[in-house]
Amino acid sequence: MTDAPRSRAICFVLFAFCFASVAPADDFKTIKGKEYKNATVTRVEPDEIVIRYKSGISKIFFAELPREVADKWLAPVIAAGKAAEAKRIEAQKAVDRERVEKERDRKEKEKNANAELGGAAEQFQAAEQRAADAYRTAPKGTLLGQVFVSSTGGENFKLGAVEVGLFARDAIDPLLAAAKKQADIKIQQLSPAVDAAKAAKDQADAAAKYYSQSYREALEAKYRTRDEYESILASRDFYYSGAFYLGLLLGSASRCGN
Repeated sequence: MTDAPRSRAICFVLFAFCFASVAPADDFKTIKGKEYKNATVTRVEPDEIVIRYKSGISKIFFAELPREVADKWLAPVIAAGKAAEAKRIEAQKAVDRERVEKERDRKEKEKNANAELGGAAEQFQAAEQRAADAYRTAPKGTLLGQVFVSSTGGENFKLGAVEVGLFARDAIDPLLAAAKKQADIKIQQLSPAVDAAKAAKDQADAAAKYYSQSYREALEAKYRTRDEYESILASRDFYYSGAFYLGLLLGSASRCGN
């Protein structure tokens, strides 16, 4: 290997290594014959060494030194570079393993939650069926009254003619508890995507605001990322809403009636 290719070969070291000098003074002679007498190496970098000698401080590239001298000072740099790269790879593997384990754990929880929800839905349907059977054989009466919706502000709003469904409490409680578990898992699953979409939207908003040179492109990105964010946010927030639980109740009741 020639001196120039050897210099290029060490470029895989991605950062400089600086070492305090502990070596005794030495003499250095370049391949062109320039000499540095009684010099001390003060720093070793990926492509050169820095020396201090009687005339001051100088840098000598490894390509300027004989191979055996360059290899002597390169050895700890290469070894440190390999050790650092091995450490980085191992750290990345640990991150990957943790991500895989978390995903496996999430899928297992989701599977269990879905199974629990299915069982609760069956219990709900059975309880509703028992209630329906009891209703058919029970004496009939008339239920009169009015329906009001109470707001968080304490106001009551009277509804007009609406259909009212009655569900047995012992049927609803297990179904809602199982639905809550499933909703929590879905929220946990969708939240990182919501955060990423919001970050992209915020970045696009900033671009649209400050980069007037490409304003049209920035504005298009702003609206696109806003729509993506709102879509993902709506998907996640569905599991926070009453619509998710009401849909389960009505769907289960419908299957029970069939």
